Amino acid sequence: MQHRSNGRWIFLGLLGVVVMSILVFAPVRRFSTSAVSKIFSPIVRPFHLAGTWVRGGMIRLSAWEGAIANQDAIEHLAVDKAVFESLKKENADFRALLAIRASTKRNGEYAEVTGGFHEDRDEYITIATSGEIPEGSVVLSPSGILIGIVRTSTADQATVRLISSPSETVTVSILPANAEGVLVGDNNGEYQISLIPGSAQVHTGDPVLSAGRNENILPGTLIGYVAEALYVSGDTFLSVRAKVPLDAMNLDHVFVIE
Repeated sequence: MQHRSNGRWIFLGLLGVVVMSILVFAPVRRFSTSAVSKIFSPIVRPFHLAGTWVRGGMIRLSAWEGAIANQDAIEHLAVDKAVFESLKKENADFRALLAIRASTKRNGEYAEVTGGFHEDRDEYITIATSGEIPEGSVVLSPSGILIGIVRTSTADQATVRLISSPSETVTVSILPANAEGVLVGDNNGEYQISLIPGSAQVHTGDPVLSAGRNENILPGTLIGYVAEALYVSGDTFLSVRAKVPLDAMNLDHVFVIE
């Protein structure tokens, strides 16, 4: 009985010590924690700021890498689109060439333009070919406009003299007046058309077509459009200038019709 009474008092004593510790030492602990925090805060703060800066830098780096990845993807898509557009253009060119071959019943080749040069006042382009091409073969733009005549050829290359050259002449017909004349290049991006009767009703914008009187050049091949038609009082013929709607020296591919 005495043993159990002693145990009870011991338990109550320990409980009192715990309660007193909480009541007495809790403020002390809070005070000490606050003091330690104030003492070490200036020391710890730079490390905290450094950590924040590093984390921010990592976030910015991640965003930068993401932007680079997005830019690479965009550039890749742009390249793919460029390749697609190039293939689409070539496909359209081949279809046009097949249509020309079917309508003319002549052999045709899709040739790459490899260069261009001037000789005196004449203009030339060089084209890559799959074999020797007969001299006099007609060269058209992919849109079907007459631009030149093959003048020399080897096993893998041909030289084309443009009809914009003064050395080339083509008999033409101007529609809808159906007035025939002779077209000569002036090496200035335009053609001079002579022998058009002064009574012909020729207007700016009228199409100029081959009349079919030149060897190998089929009638009805588009050459250009009337840029100016002037009648000078007392003259028998009109003064007519024509322009071609493209720059043959800047083409990348042409059709060669034998």
